[in-house]
Amino acid sequence: ATRAIDARFDLYREATGVLRETVVRRATRIQRGAWTVAGLLVVLLTAAAVGGVVIARSVTGPLARLVHALERLQEGDLHVEVGLRGQDEVAYLAQTFDRVTARLRLATRQQELLRSPSFCKAARDSRCT
Repeated sequence: ATRAIDARFDLYREATGVLRETVVRRATRIQRGAWTVAGLLVVLLTAAAVGGVVIARSVTGPLARLVHALERLQEGDLHVEVGLRGQDEVAYLAQTFDRVTARLRLATRQQELLRSPSFCKAARDSRCT
């Protein structure tokens, strides 16, 4: 009877050892998987941050050029141009700005010509006084 009990305890110890090894292997696989997921998450977050910076700069750079051009126009520089090309809203705004400044240059030049002494003498225009 003692031998049967000892055999059962040996079987129990062996089963417990196998179970422990199985649990340790699975825990190790789960831990590796968790580290892999964490690594992928770090890579994805880094890529998202870099992408966000690139997108932000692609908008803020042209807007800064447009603001600078507006400041120069405010100071009286009618020869300022932004010169942005593209299909987005910021490029459209910059192109509209360039067209408006070109029209301002033309209107200013026309006013200068209308007020020139040679035009006033030839036209005897009351605007020249």
